[in-house]
Amino acid sequence: MIHVHTRTWDESLGWSQPSQKLPKAPQLVFIFGDTAIIETKNVYAQVRTLYPQSHILIATNAGTILGKDLLDSTLSLAALYFEKTRIWYAETTIDDIHRSRDVGARLAEFLPTTDLRHAFVVSDGVGVNGSQLVEGINATIPNTIAVTGALAADGFRSERTYVGLNAKPKRNTVGLIGFYGKHIHIAYSSQTGWHATSKKYTITRSDGNVLYELDNRPAVEVFTEIMGEELAAHLPTSGGAFPLELQLKDGSKVIRTVIGYDKEHQSLTFAGDIPSGTDAYIMNTTNELLAEHAGRAANKAMEKLGMQPQFALPVSCYGRKAFMKENTHLEVEALAKELGTTPTFGFYTNGELAPTEDSGVNCKWHNQTMTITLFAED
Repeated sequence: MIHVHTRTWDESLGWSQPSQKLPKAPQLVFIFGDTAIIETKNVYAQVRTLYPQSHILIATNAGTILGKDLLDSTLSLAALYFEKTRIWYAETTIDDIHRSRDVGARLAEFLPTTDLRHAFVVSDGVGVNGSQLVEGINATIPNTIAVTGALAADGFRSERTYVGLNAKPKRNTVGLIGFYGKHIHIAYSSQTGWHATSKKYTITRSDGNVLYELDNRPAVEVFTEIMGEELAAHLPTSGGAFPLELQLKDGSKVIRTVIGYDKEHQSLTFAGDIPSGTDAYIMNTTNELLAEHAGRAANKAMEKLGMQPQFALPVSCYGRKAFMKENTHLEVEALAKELGTTPTFGFYTNGELAPTEDSGVNCKWHNQTMTITLFAED
């Protein structure tokens, strides 16, 4: 059995009392919160005092999911006590975004593999190439082990993000947590709710995560046709409502979100690699579709788990929140409807990590998804 309690932080009152008492000291504590709070308050020292024996993972976000509630500009934690599962961790630093693959491989090498059942990664969300980070982890970790996780966020700013694993949160940090033993059961699902517009394009010129041409035409010109002149005038912000679906060579599909715009070169920068020669669709959605697929992510993960989940860890792209705005509560409520009384604690991210339905246990980096990881012990 996994036992969970949650707490929230208040500027004047500090940490609230735990939502319930745990049988013993928790092995793992997740803390998600606003960048300004984590920058200015010594969060790690506070929490280490409360949980002296626990592994503590801290990450900045664009909002916290706590049960059926969406919390902004705050700090929250979930403490987990596993009756039968062992926890181990690895942590490292990314000093060069171009070495993201090497960093992913090095991180995975630190994690013992005997009895490893699952790995969960939380990474800096600005100074990393998520696609390459995941490739490095996949190349090193046993190919029977699934990896899920997320990139830390900084509200809607994407200027600086912080991650700390058993240490004060820092920039350019990646943490990986391993779950060990035959009694732990973990399932996951990643759903989008975005639908492709009718025309298929080919990426004819790109460089890393910069898209220059679709069908030999300037990228901004093509997007303007779909978005309209009024929305195109507000790139890159408006681009969040028109992500790009890539049909990768291995048969899997991933979504990439616009994060930058170069007027001179008529190019768009995306949160992830955009390989030349790849087929792609420009996408759109509605609030209702995003909420429906958030619920579907929870439902599909529960089907895979095959037992009542004891802890749910959802991570949703901040781009979904930017699109839904005041309606973001709809997808949080859709999750809660499916999960019922399952303790649920997650956050809004700069990118989500999970295998797709087409990739087996081979992890992929996503944008614009609701990705959920469920945990239970038999």
